[in-house]
Parts: sequence; C-alpha cells; structure tokens
Amino acid sequence: ENPVFHATPSIHAIGDLKLRPRQSVSGIKSICEKCIAVMEQSLHSICGLIPLFIPDCFHDQAFRLLLKNKYYLMICAAYILQQLYSAMIGSGLFYMTWVLKNKNLFGQFAWAVNIPLIIALIFTPALVGRWKGMYKLNLRGYIIAVIGRALVVAAGYMGNVPLMLAFTALAALGQGPWQGDMNAVIASCSEYTYLTQGKRVDGTMYSCTSLGIKVGGGIGTAVAGWLLELSGYVGTNATQPQSALDMMQFMYLWLPFIFTVLIMLVLSRMNVEGANEKIKNSRCVTQQH
Repeated sequence: ENPVFHATPSIHAIGDLKLRPRQSVSGIKSICEKCIAVMEQSLHSICGLIPLFIPDCFHDQAFRLLLKNKYYLMICAAYILQQLYSAMIGSGLFYMTWVLKNKNLFGQFAWAVNIPLIIALIFTPALVGRWKGMYKLNLRGYIIAVIGRALVVAAGYMGNVPLMLAFTALAALGQGPWQGDMNAVIASCSEYTYLTQGKRVDGTMYSCTSLGIKVGGGIGTAVAGWLLELSGYVGTNATQPQSALDMMQFMYLWLPFIFTVLIMLVLSRMNVEGANEKIKNSRCVTQQH
C-alpha cells in the first residue's frame, strides 16, 4: 500500500478553503498556511516514502564515508530541489489550461525550456575552461536563472505570455551549465572523500546520488497532487474555484522561483574544486618542509 494515500483525510479536512477573486496576496498567504498545516500532518507519509527509494549503497559501509562529505549532501539536496522544481513545472499544464485558458501553450513552454538547455549544454565545456572551473559557472548560471524565474512571476501577473516564454528561456539557459557538468562535480566530490578519508568511493557515490532524484521525484509528484486537492480542484468540473486558480498560479510561478533560489544557495556553498585544491596545496607545502 502506498503511504502517500494516508495523507488524504487531512487534505479533505481543509477542503473548505474559499478565496474571493482579486485577492491574490491574501489568497497566497492563506494557501501557504494551509500547505504548512497539511505538510505537518502528512510528514509521516513522506517519511514512509523514503525507504522505497533508498539505493543499495545505504547498506554499504562506504555510505558512512559519504555522510562525512558535506559536498555529497549538498549534491543530494540540489537533486531533490531540482526534482521538486520539475514537478512544479510539470504542473504547468493545469496553469495553462485553467489560468491562461490555452493548454496548447504547455508545449511552447516546454520548447522554451529545452532549446536553451541544449544550447547551454553545447557551450558548457568551453565556459568551464574559460572561467577555470565549474563553481563560478554554475553559480553565475543560477543567478541568471533566479532573475529569469523572478521575471516569469512578474510577467505571469501581467498576463503577458510572450514575456513569460522569453524569461522561461532565460532561466533555462542559466540552469544549463549545472545540468551539463553535475557528473563532473560528483567526480570532484568523490575526490574530496579520497583526499580527506583516504578511500575511493566513486561507484558508491554515483549510485547514492540517485537518492536525490528518486526521493525528490516521488515527493514532488505527491506534493503537486496534495496542493491541487487542498485547493478544491476537481478535474471533471467545467470551471474551477478561485482557490484552485490561485494555487495553480502559486505552483507554477512562485514555487519554481523559490526552488531556484534554494538551489542557487546550495551551489554558492559547493566549491568542492577549491576545497580539493586547498588540500593538495597544503600537502605540497607540508612535504616541502
């Protein structure tokens, strides 16, 4: 039995949320309060999901070494946030259908994400060499992504679809470098474990990193469903209540922006290349003396 469904009664308990039109700010505040209440009541359900996604590496002694590597934990956090971000972007179909009144726009927004990502992936190796490392490139890229998603929020409230498409492309362009060099960052993270612990766990690290994808993907999909249900959304209805429309706007505009900011903060601390270089330099100095 899927533990996610144990959260359903708590969602129905707050199904009476009703928001009046043109109360976006107060509506979002009310939605956030209700979301917090649901997530607190459903915490045990999320915890029940985790064992379903734990890879075999958790049962290996090498995993203890990974827990001592703060950069590994940062990568897992970034992966989880990325999957949550993807789940909210995927909920854009509801936003296009009910808020923008044109579900065909979802395909256009998908292109606005994928084409810039492909372009960024092509130029990532050259940019890594030019900026002498991945840390600056990833951080600067996500600063651009944060700006892009903030502008998507502004354009969304303006109801300007062309601007939303343009700023979505800008955000995707900024996210591209991290998508392209994350495996190289994992390799540097593995090297950090070797330099600090004296043991190599390359294969285990790559395997365990999938934890972020599995847990983030599972939780992201579940949370998207919970948020829609608590807002009063009913897919078979010809119209949706204002509370559901406000929630769709919150999920597609605000949550991706929030997750992008959080990923940027994680990447700002993920200078594993610099840490490795410092360790190597300190050892060279010690050997010289």
